[in-house]
Amino acid sequence: MKIRSSLGILIGMALTGSVGLLLLLLGCALPPFSNWWPMFVVCFYILGPFPLAIARRLDRHDVFSSDSNHVAYEIAYFVSSFIVVSAFGFTVLLGHKGIIEPLAALCVSIGNLLMFVTIFCYFIFFRGDDDDWEFSTLY
Repeated sequence: MKIRSSLGILIGMALTGSVGLLLLLLGCALPPFSNWWPMFVVCFYILGPFPLAIARRLDRHDVFSSDSNHVAYEIAYFVSSFIVVSAFGFTVLLGHKGIIEPLAALCVSIGNLLMFVTIFCYFIFFRGDDDDWEFSTLY
């Protein structure tokens, strides 16, 4: 049952990530928009998980346990939240300056939300070592 539930979560995360990337591409490629500047948010998708991965390597304790009040995790949360806010801010800035259409900014923002939720769910549900993809729940 453990493998089946982790497979379902993995399929759900793949679907959510795919829809997020589809919305990003639609916000860039549709003929009324046809502006590829919003594709730079992919850099934020790539940079987003790095602080938490580095903090996990520095401290092998569980991220969400009560005894894990370490400085590395606090700094990683701060830097990761800065990256997430920057991704949304970049989209809003492009929309405010008129570089992209407001509807394109909305599509890209919803895509951002879905992609960052997918990355967050990955860090919650798959907290095992690199050797074994151990599934762990929140409770």
